Amino acid sequence: MHITEFLKEYDALGEHLENLKSVLADFINSKLTGHEKKIHMLKIRVKTREGLIDKLLNKGQVYKSLSDVHDLVGARVITYYESHLKDIEDIFRNYFSIDKEQSMNKIQRLNPDQFGYLSWHRVVFLPEEIKPKLTLPGKDHFRFEIQLRTLLQHSWAHNSHALDYDNPVGLPAPLKRRLHRVAALLETADREFSEVAKEIETYVTEILGNIENSDAEIPLNTISLEYFISRSPAVKETDTAITASTMGEVKLSHGFIELLPFNLKWAGLNSIAELGQYLQNNRAEVTRFAQMRLKNDEIMLFQGMLPAECRSFMQVY
Repeated sequence: MHITEFLKEYDALGEHLENLKSVLADFINSKLTGHEKKIHMLKIRVKTREGLIDKLLNKGQVYKSLSDVHDLVGARVITYYESHLKDIEDIFRNYFSIDKEQSMNKIQRLNPDQFGYLSWHRVVFLPEEIKPKLTLPGKDHFRFEIQLRTLLQHSWAHNSHALDYDNPVGLPAPLKRRLHRVAALLETADREFSEVAKEIETYVTEILGNIENSDAEIPLNTISLEYFISRSPAVKETDTAITASTMGEVKLSHGFIELLPFNLKWAGLNSIAELGQYLQNNRAEVTRFAQMRLKNDEIMLFQGMLPAECRSFMQVY
């Protein structure tokens, strides 16, 4: 099949591939619901005409028909940590049938004495659930590629490709070796990030249990404070008292939480128990102070809307 015939068939599929891209995006997003905090990015793309030409001219592979090109449409999910990969992979395995014969070519294998950085590549069939929404001819046999990698794996793939494979003369062995060392460092960093993330999850679980049991030994930090504020009856009662007269709403901001441990320790409070007791004993004073601050903020906001001469007049009086 001549390259012009490939391109003619590709051009005819244009709007159908775009339709598939849109339907796939909705489908995958719906299946990833509840896992948003694990995912840095979901990207679905249709291979460009130029990209197809480059692929067809690659002497390392022979394509008999356009259906042999399995990455006309590609989906890529980038997770934050290596520990998240298995969860997302399980979702894909549940909803997509893998073409194992074609996917074997996507698995990179390295010798034990080599450094590399692998990501999950699979060629899959379209799920039955989305086929009624597709306009694509031959959708029962159409296959596309899914890539699953961490953010650091993506960084490695992007940068190593730009430095090595796009270099027309290629890289000498010592420079390639340096690239492989970088890959080893990134792989180590990926695993360390995953371990730290797991330990943070364990710490949060312990904090929750201790807060519910009123453990006095919980130190003040951003994690313990965030969970204390969101669950403490004393905080909820104080928030209700503050908003009763202002008709506003108390919202927790990330910047506020970051500064709060320092401010509380400066005030002599060093544990969750001490903070809870302070709120119980001084709720009236805390409420009056907060209401005063809210009132002053409203005045400052009002003044900010006035011309400069009016603001000067108000400051005098």
